[in-house]
Amino acid sequence: MTNAIDFKAVIQQMKEAGVRFVTDKSDLDISAAYAVLGSKSAIRYLEGESDGINGLVILCAEDEVDMNRLCAVFNRAYFDTDDEKRPFKVQFDIEELQKVINILKMNTLNVACVERTSSRPRSSEAGEKHTRARASRGSTEIRGPIKWIVSANAGFDTVRAFKKLKTLDWKQYNCKFKVDDIVYIYFGLPDQKVRLKCKVVKADLPHTEIDDRQFIVGIQDYELEYEYEPVYETTMQLTILAEFVDSDLFGFEALAEHGVKGTIRSPRTITGKVLEYFDSIDVPENIKKSYEK
Repeated sequence: MTNAIDFKAVIQQMKEAGVRFVTDKSDLDISAAYAVLGSKSAIRYLEGESDGINGLVILCAEDEVDMNRLCAVFNRAYFDTDDEKRPFKVQFDIEELQKVINILKMNTLNVACVERTSSRPRSSEAGEKHTRARASRGSTEIRGPIKWIVSANAGFDTVRAFKKLKTLDWKQYNCKFKVDDIVYIYFGLPDQKVRLKCKVVKADLPHTEIDDRQFIVGIQDYELEYEYEPVYETTMQLTILAEFVDSDLFGFEALAEHGVKGTIRSPRTITGKVLEYFDSIDVPENIKKSYEK
């Protein structure tokens, strides 16, 4: 496989932009290369990950500072890792590198404290040629189905909608959902439980296709008389597979005890010990109703 980027050039570009690194192992083979920022977050290029999250990622430190800023600015989900010191990862494309640099430098721990004087020769004056990180073309990543957990919208009657329509549009954010991925839906207060299991049947749609307005909480009858207008955002479609029993096994405390970190808001992949726990509770005796044919 041809490497998608020159990882060493990525780190060099970040250094020249004033990003502080405390460890730089970018000269290793790309499968092992990494660099640790001043905030203890790290940058890597991942390949062949079981959760399908490959390419450039920031492995965010446990204080969540870098993670929260990256997710907020990019309106992007984070994903769990098995690293206790860097439990979250945020994926980005090489074309977004400058924006990532700007976000990371909002954290003063990531700002290089290097005095730059006018006597320092510029690269062009010294005859140096800097190679910018460049993405390769025509490379696609193939992976098998993986499992995710997403949060239901409190302003939408998700359970009733799935029971009647069976398939619903769902905002995909910037996540790389694929057809046949399994999606567990978590409901916040007052439930605070995973209640539904679904399967991705379509992904990367440019807009919504299904008129489910009748299930919006508080919608008025006259509003349904207007012609349906699709929402233009990256969309997937989920088909319900099962509704689970009302059990504390699916509750927030049990999920947290088995490795789910923080409040469940953005989509995240299920891996490691969290995946083992879901596999142990997603069994026939815990299914209230199956919709699989």
